[in-house]
Amino acid sequence: MKNNNGMSLIGKIVGANLVLMILYTVAAMGTQDHAGGGVVIGAVMAMYHAGIAFVISMILFIVKQNDWAKGLLLSAFLLAGIGFSFCVGAVATMHH
Repeated sequence: MKNNNGMSLIGKIVGANLVLMILYTVAAMGTQDHAGGGVVIGAVMAMYHAGIAFVISMILFIVKQNDWAKGLLLSAFLLAGIGFSFCVGAVATMHH
């Protein structure tokens, strides 16, 4: 389903979830005295976000809200992949 400006509902859902992830990752980075710890916290939050998006997408598939469900499912996979990558990268750059 597309609206007047051509951006699909799925694209808006994915975009909103990615912007939300960026916001809480940046906020988490501001709470730590070293950047790696904040990124790890942001990555853990992204995993929770991905899990919640996945569960909600399954519910939406059941109730036949397919565009919303597809957007959230795609968001869940993207958030999990990005969050995992952030976490691995932060842990790899931490000095012991």
